[in-house]
Amino acid sequence: MIAGLEPAELPADAIEVARIGEAWGVKGWFKVLPFSAQPEALFSSKRWFLLPTERGTPTFAGVVKLAIKEAKEHSDTVVATAHEVLDRDAAEALRGARVFVPRSSFPTAEPDEYYWVDLIGLDVMNRQDELMGCVRELLSTGAQTVLVLEYAAEGKVQERMIPFVAAFIDEVDLAGRRIRVDWQSDYCGAGPCVLTSSPCSLNCLSLFSVPASPGALLNRGKCRFVCTTPATMPKVITAVSMTGLSVAAPAWS
Repeated sequence: MIAGLEPAELPADAIEVARIGEAWGVKGWFKVLPFSAQPEALFSSKRWFLLPTERGTPTFAGVVKLAIKEAKEHSDTVVATAHEVLDRDAAEALRGARVFVPRSSFPTAEPDEYYWVDLIGLDVMNRQDELMGCVRELLSTGAQTVLVLEYAAEGKVQERMIPFVAAFIDEVDLAGRRIRVDWQSDYCGAGPCVLTSSPCSLNCLSLFSVPASPGALLNRGKCRFVCTTPATMPKVITAVSMTGLSVAAPAWS
């Protein structure tokens, strides 16, 4: 056990939000690798709960609690210091540790903003009260976030993807654990093309999606996905934000 670290129990609502990186300076500061590009949940909590690294030789066992003095963004990284970490050696000993914070300590989301963890497990219904599935996970395409649903069909578990944007999301009812969408069961993962207004025949979103962070804030009105078919634009899929910024995504093979 590293001197000064207090054994603790992991809170029931604990969410993994980051890993600890290398030591920063000589006074006990260390770098932090947040899973979200907007680490407000990390900054909001003064109590971090750590689990040992899964890589290499751990320097402590079980769950320990870290009392954070300060955590801040510095250049292109996040750095932090804690009351129990007094020098570079102690900071380096934490390298690779997994950082958890209680969900109850997350900042209150703004209207139309939702934390990833709060959407997992919600039922998704369309305007015709047809069950589209249950949210299993979320993916980030870079321009927006995509709901990944599971549903049963023909005796098998199937997957459906719906962009988490205002064009398709009518309502998120966290209390009722339900999301209402403008969607049909015969749409593919990319949904109806907003250029042609017809259902797309390609599962475009899965080509360049990565998992979203549990602590990330999602805003359903931020951007809109433009899905194209090979007939209309064979080389790229384009994501267009509400500010007009266009980002070219990977080309079709």
